[in-house]
Amino acid sequence: MKKLLAVALALIMLASTAAFAEPETIDLTVMTRDELRDLLNRTRAELFKYEIAIDGDTVIYDEEDLKVIFRSYEVKKAKDGTTLMEFEYIIENKTDTDFRFYFDDVYINGWEKSGMIHGNVNAKKKSKEKVSLKDMEEVEVTSQEELEEMEFKVSLYDDADGKYLYKTNAAKFNFK
Repeated sequence: MKKLLAVALALIMLASTAAFAEPETIDLTVMTRDELRDLLNRTRAELFKYEIAIDGDTVIYDEEDLKVIFRSYEVKKAKDGTTLMEFEYIIENKTDTDFRFYFDDVYINGWEKSGMIHGNVNAKKKSKEKVSLKDMEEVEVTSQEELEEMEFKVSLYDDADGKYLYKTNAAKFNFK
């Protein structure tokens, strides 16, 4: 049912775009193969966004009183012209320990992406963060349509003494 609703929303979005576009931009019979592929890729990316919204957040780690949730992503151009990927996540900490966490072992489209992303979440609190991976050209991604897959792990440390506590299994996302 959720998939059907996601497809319906994507078609409504496409139809509403078509209603306000010039006729030659939506006439599929005159589009080149590359134009059709580009339209299909943009529609897939929009459909994935709707699926995330319909399916809800993706829980990456959920043990006892600690939860890591992936919320959304976006590939866009930075002010300096380079490409960056922003993603949003939430960490819910119901324990009595302050945690430091790192996103590491990050792979995008099979390429290892350097640069560690980290943050803190205090005891009995939630942390909602939006972080950026810069210079996405390193992994041959310059647009949303080129993002095919992403994989990463989250490492957790006790913030007071720096003691390593846990590393999650790889979270894998397929965007195509």
